[in-house]
Parts: sequence; C-alpha cells; structure tokens
Amino acid sequence: IDGGCESLQPFESIAHKNNVFTLNTGIGPIQSLDWLSMPTAKCSLTHQYLAVGCSRSSLIPKHIYDEIYSYKNYIQIWKFDLSNVKTNLTPKHHQLICLIAINDSGAIWGLKWSPSCSSPSAYLAAGTSSGSIYLYKIFSEQYLSSTESTNKILSFYQAKKSIRLSLNDPNNLTQCLAIDWSQHDPYRLAACYSNGFIALFHVNTEAKHLIEIKSNQEKIIFPIRCFRTSYTPIRDIKFLSDSSNLVLTIANIAKRFTVWDFDDHHQHLIDIENSGTESAIRTLTGDLLCVKEFTPSYARTSAYLT
Repeated sequence: IDGGCESLQPFESIAHKNNVFTLNTGIGPIQSLDWLSMPTAKCSLTHQYLAVGCSRSSLIPKHIYDEIYSYKNYIQIWKFDLSNVKTNLTPKHHQLICLIAINDSGAIWGLKWSPSCSSPSAYLAAGTSSGSIYLYKIFSEQYLSSTESTNKILSFYQAKKSIRLSLNDPNNLTQCLAIDWSQHDPYRLAACYSNGFIALFHVNTEAKHLIEIKSNQEKIIFPIRCFRTSYTPIRDIKFLSDSSNLVLTIANIAKRFTVWDFDDHHQHLIDIENSGTESAIRTLTGDLLCVKEFTPSYARTSAYLT
C-alpha cells in the first residue's frame, strides 16, 4: 500500500493503486473481521456488510493467555456499496451503520456471521477475552428523515443480544480465541479457548440442562460437547467442509494442527506438525487446508492435504 494512510482521520478512506482501498475505522488494534457475503466479482449482491472487532490497548496493552479480561468494548458494522466490483474493487460508498456495545466482553478475538443469515436480519457471533461468546441479531428499521424536506427514508440498523454461550464450569475461566459456524448445520458453533479446550454449541437447543435464564432474562447456553485437546492455547478452529462434528484446530505453542471428531474425542483423527510459532487457518476447502504460518523472521502460506 502506498503512503498517505497515516493522515487518515477516523472514518476517512483513501483509494490506492491496483484497486486497494484503506479505511480508518477509528478503533484499534483490530483483532477480528468478517464479511456478510464475501465481496467477489461473481457475487450478485451489491451491498456487503463488514463486522469489525478490536482490543483496547489503551486499557490493556498486553493480553496474557492464562488470564481473562473483561472491559467495555464494541463492535462496528460497516455497509459497503460494491455495485461496481466487476470493474473496480474500491467501494462507491461506505457507511458505519451500527455500533454494538458490550459492557464486559474485553477484547473481541473472533467475529462470525451465521451462515443462516437472511434479509432483513442477520446473526453475528463474537468470541471474547472474557470467555463468553455473544450472539446478536442485527436488523434494519426504516425511519423518516426529519432533517430533509423530501422525507427521505433512511435505514437504521439495530442490534439485540440474543444469547450468551458459556462453558459449564464457572471456575474454568478462559479466553475464547476463535469461533466457527458449521455450514452443514448452521445452528452449530465451535469455539476454542486459551486453556486448550474446544467446545461445540447448538444455539437452538431445547435441552433444559444446557439452558440457564438469568434474573435479568439473559439466556445462557452451555456446550453439548467440551473437552481438552491440548495443554497449550488453541489459537484457531474451523469446521471441515460439509461436517457438523469434524473440526480442525491449531495449537501454536505446541506447533500442531489437528482434526478432531466432537462425537469421539478420545483420539484425534489427524495430527500434523506446524513449523510456525503463530498460525491461523486461512481457508479450508474440501480436502485442502491453507495455513498462514509466522515466525519472528518470516511468514509463509502453506497448503496441506487433509
């Protein structure tokens, strides 16, 4: 990216060469991003939505794996007009349409839109350093503009907390580092934690022993499966394609990535050594896995057959 980004004011943007577009969201450091409808030349939709989450370095300059952090934070939802994506990847218009305030989330390490999202509402899950996963319903309401004589109708987006996903043992406090929805069963969500545990939630469960209603009417759902896969933090997790129980995990300190079956957790299915000291699963399509691996001296993208 060429120069000029340093002078961007909050919410300002700049177009660079080769269809690169930079936007200053006004928050940071940014820790999580997720598109609702990934922008591509083949996408028929002209508007896409980007969820942005961060940690607050002004409050907590450094997060340690074996501690939890709860502080006020928020999620941004941006709307992009990409009607010209076939000729120019730079959006015509972008707009901050929603702020989701969370009183005790801490850092927002993971954001994922539900694959069952449908207009005019969508569901967004957020994994946080407090250990909780928050599920929000985001919807639009039409309002008449009182500032314009034409009474132009504007879309105003609101967010309503639907449920909170939490581990069963309140003493087992740990950060939620990553989350992923199953494409095969869009009501299943997998999560990985800094204490080496992974968990499987069903957000529409009716099992009474997995549901708790707090005095403030907050609904908490506990996992249908939860077990330890490592004694080091699990940095990322992804469902395998067309599966609701097979997941791939990365343990950076142990330098392993592993395939687990939530229905039979006594033994991993696949275990491969990972040379990077910090890794994240970039894509998982069919039997091909692409992993971004980092060390203090280099970064590379590796492909593996699973």
